[in-house]
Amino acid sequence: MMKRISFFSCLFLILFAEFATAGVWASTTNSNGKHTIRWSTNSSAEYYGVSVHKGSKSIGTYNVNGTSRSFTHTENGDYRYQVVAFSGDIWNPIIGEWVPGSGTALGSVTVTVKLQAPPKLGNLTAPTNSSNGSFTLSWPVPSGIVSRYEVYRQINNGAWSPLNGIGASSTKISGLSTGAWDFKVRACNSTGCGAFSNERRVNVARTPNTPASIVLKDITSGTVDREGRISVDWSAPGSGYAVTGYQIQQCKDSCSGWTQVYSSASTATGPTPVPASGSTPLTNGTYKYRVRAYAKGGSYVTYSGWRNSSSVTVSRQPDTVRNFTQPDHGTQSSSFKVVWSEVTGSFDAVTRYELRCSINGGSYT
Repeated sequence: MMKRISFFSCLFLILFAEFATAGVWASTTNSNGKHTIRWSTNSSAEYYGVSVHKGSKSIGTYNVNGTSRSFTHTENGDYRYQVVAFSGDIWNPIIGEWVPGSGTALGSVTVTVKLQAPPKLGNLTAPTNSSNGSFTLSWPVPSGIVSRYEVYRQINNGAWSPLNGIGASSTKISGLSTGAWDFKVRACNSTGCGAFSNERRVNVARTPNTPASIVLKDITSGTVDREGRISVDWSAPGSGYAVTGYQIQQCKDSCSGWTQVYSSASTATGPTPVPASGSTPLTNGTYKYRVRAYAKGGSYVTYSGWRNSSSVTVSRQPDTVRNFTQPDHGTQSSSFKVVWSEVTGSFDAVTRYELRCSINGGSYT
């Protein structure tokens, strides 16, 4: 049968328990935050109450059916445990609830927790490349007590900067710009922080938008060029992510294949000469061009879509006549012969040669 005594008598017995020290024991120093409190058996106890204080602050009260309980603390400090054996519950008319009844103080013990700093973390896990600047960075949980993780990052071998303290063994990274990003992490507790993990690099290349326009310039007449040299001009994307450079490709006639004629790690737009200055002029045919932007972070490159040009027809004029010879002055008769080399090359076929002469320094006819 449950024994019932007055609520105020119960309060006196519980307060008296602070001064008891016998019958409760534990290892009084601890370096990993984990320890077990044990106490002697009380034959009349129905259960035991364990209260925990850190300094003057109560941090928990627990009901236990056995004679031991394990605790884990993640902060350094002195933790005082008090154990009371209870034989039943009594009705508290003030709060209208049953509360612990008759209690016998078994004693108290203080455990000093001085944590070891966590060890160095293992290797970080993250993708090698990212086209949108978002990914998950994770790491293995080390031994010992960890209260937080500190994540640091840098871009393009610049200065390291910390992220906010993280409680889990992974974090979502987002919103990174194009570049070579390095990360390192260390585990910390109230004693201090362990060594940083090995660095992990993630190459971020945010895919740029397609260039806004492409225009062919320096064409001899309309869409027909007679020189075999034109210029390609284009404009940057109107919005979107940063551009690292541009590429231009060229195709001819049926456009069964494209050839790269320009690539530059520059954000400047055209015009750029095609072919490049000093190169052989374009041969006769119909040409098209296309331009795209790219972004490069570390060794990773992403590309925009292509912007296509209109077509241009190259119909080159014949080259200058070479090896033209005629008789010396004063030696020719009323009829004589002039000769020159046949003109051939990458231009429209020669249909005729025009020969003009000047008499006594007059106009050529």
